Amino acid sequence: MAREVKERVIGKHTYIVRTFGAREGGPVLVRVCRILGAGLEGFADTIAEGATSLDQAERAKSRLFAKAQEAEGEAIEAPKGSDGAKLGAGILKAVAAALRGLDPVELFALVDQFAKYSDVRLPDGKQPTLSDVLDNHFAGEYDELFGWLIFAIEVNYLGFFTARLAQLGASVK
Repeated sequence: MAREVKERVIGKHTYIVRTFGAREGGPVLVRVCRILGAGLEGFADTIAEGATSLDQAERAKSRLFAKAQEAEGEAIEAPKGSDGAKLGAGILKAVAAALRGLDPVELFALVDQFAKYSDVRLPDGKQPTLSDVLDNHFAGEYDELFGWLIFAIEVNYLGFFTARLAQLGASVK
């Protein structure tokens, strides 16, 4: 099976990301899960906050997980109305919790690992491996850096995470 390659324009550049092989990707997945775990721990319960009954809470969780299942390989579209507000609050709480426990050394070890499997298409037509130009390329461009990192995580692990959310959704029903 060939490794997947995807491209996305982020900021002023096009990034090309290749998937890890299984031997390297598995341990990286564990590290990503440790970082995200703090944020994901209470995410589904946050979505159900404000429900006036257990039945309403379970329906809110089910709708969230159904959205995740539909989104295999695609961006998840936030629901409208109160579900959208709950999802937004849940995402913000998840991000805040993940950032509280984030170790900068661990974060940049992940950045370095993903950069070995990423290229950047520059305006002059050159396409270096991101690990060769990372420090200067992202100098002062942290929004672009984190946009690329999230994209690299999506390319490698979106299928894994959406499948887990779908499994959780099935167990809630």
